[in-house]
Amino acid sequence: MRLIGKVDSLEKARLFAEYLLSLKISSSLEQDAQEWDIWIIEEDHLDQAITELEAFKQNPDDPKYKTGAATGRKFHKEAAKVERKRAGRQVNMRSQWHVPDISQCPATLLLIIVSIVVGVFSSTMLFDIGAKKEVGPIPNLLFLNIEKATEDMLQTREEALLHSVKIHEYWRYFTPIFIHYSFLHLLFNMMWMKDLGPVIESKTGSFLFLLIVAVIALVSNVAQLAIGQNPFFGGMSGVVFGLFGFIWLRGKLDTTSGMYMPPRLLAFLVIFQVLCFMGILGNIANWAHLFGFISGAAIGGSISLFVRWRRHS
Repeated sequence: MRLIGKVDSLEKARLFAEYLLSLKISSSLEQDAQEWDIWIIEEDHLDQAITELEAFKQNPDDPKYKTGAATGRKFHKEAAKVERKRAGRQVNMRSQWHVPDISQCPATLLLIIVSIVVGVFSSTMLFDIGAKKEVGPIPNLLFLNIEKATEDMLQTREEALLHSVKIHEYWRYFTPIFIHYSFLHLLFNMMWMKDLGPVIESKTGSFLFLLIVAVIALVSNVAQLAIGQNPFFGGMSGVVFGLFGFIWLRGKLDTTSGMYMPPRLLAFLVIFQVLCFMGILGNIANWAHLFGFISGAAIGGSISLFVRWRRHS
């Protein structure tokens, strides 16, 4: 960095510095007593900057300086915008899959604890989770009240979907997420919930996180009954896929959100879902997975678009 000269006021110094920016010459200003020093950042621009400064001192009111200064300010704004985007990407990359302490995420802890408690009370032995299907918590958490649902109702999609509304048991649209039918089923879902839940809850807050989970649960459960037509389904996996979808599109559309899904993990989810639909992995609530992912991505994408709109409005 080299000093090329001085001007007698801050106004002139700024005007000249902004004019230099229009010529793609970066400079720095420093006050020295009653004058302002003009420093040139790059040596390659030294001779041209000295020539421009001499011309400026002879006629600082030349209209070309104001015109050039306006162009220089425009260049500065564009450069600052690019720098903010670059900084946002850097922050995002550093925080890939950084999982906050779950003890600071009460909503995630609550979902895990409720699922485990339901699993314990629906088992006859420690690892026989989901064995009790007619007594215990499972009958009260299924999408349909099996005792009140008739066989004809189960054959009619519209009747089945509206059954819990008609008997005023609205919780059934959400509570199947707490039902698990094996120890591995529960373990797999709780491990993912432990990793994914805090990533979202730490950034959205507990209330909004629970609202996101509730919407995903509602969409995935309704889709599973409407298409799969089996009222005994259960599991947190529809929500887990929804959280994956939320993180994927939230981070894709807003790199400053701090959320990111590695492409390899997204590929794994796609392959896993294809295997599920092929029946290779057994009887799985495939439609809950699919519509859970779609609803989670829709929520995450909508939030990202709203944030971007607010940022530029």
